[in-house]
Amino acid sequence: MAGPPVATLMATGMPSERSARYTTPCPPLAMGSGCLSYCHEFWDICFQLKIWGAQPYCEEGEVMSNTPDILVTAGATRNPIDAVRYLSARSSGSTGAFLAESFYDNTINVTFLGSAEACLRVKKPIQCVEYGSTRDLLSKMQTWVHAHPNGIIIHASAVGDYELSQERALKIPSGQRELHLTLTPTPKIASLIRPWGFIGTLV
Repeated sequence: MAGPPVATLMATGMPSERSARYTTPCPPLAMGSGCLSYCHEFWDICFQLKIWGAQPYCEEGEVMSNTPDILVTAGATRNPIDAVRYLSARSSGSTGAFLAESFYDNTINVTFLGSAEACLRVKKPIQCVEYGSTRDLLSKMQTWVHAHPNGIIIHASAVGDYELSQERALKIPSGQRELHLTLTPTPKIASLIRPWGFIGTLV
């Protein structure tokens, strides 16, 4: 019987100008379709975190007890239009769920901040916090940052860039020949994380 799939990743050009090669069996969750793409992403993130000094547990049999808490965001925001409709993007959150479960398997304290669909993909007893709109995601990330300013954030959510300028409380009637909506930009979460006082590792 053939052994488990193996992910081999060549990582170069990182901030320390180092390069490294990871050849290791995929974590158990990765078995099946898409294994290698998930493995490459997992080991690439591990490599980046090691170079930045976070040193997560990425190698079998090597537990890094000093790894900071990790926040993984995943899925897509849902910015309301009215009582039943919303603006969103195509993102299942499966990659973020895979990463969170891989870190959990490696004895790292991880919080998964995901959309409703993304949270359904987490099957292990990980702390899973659900978000809705872009502003809801922003608020929950800010709360986590204030509690873990030295942590690690893997921000993999598909964040909506626009929201309705004025949300409709009731359902917009159907049957209209045209419907005009005014959208305004949402806050850029990635650019706010450092100003919140976060001094940890941001991926």
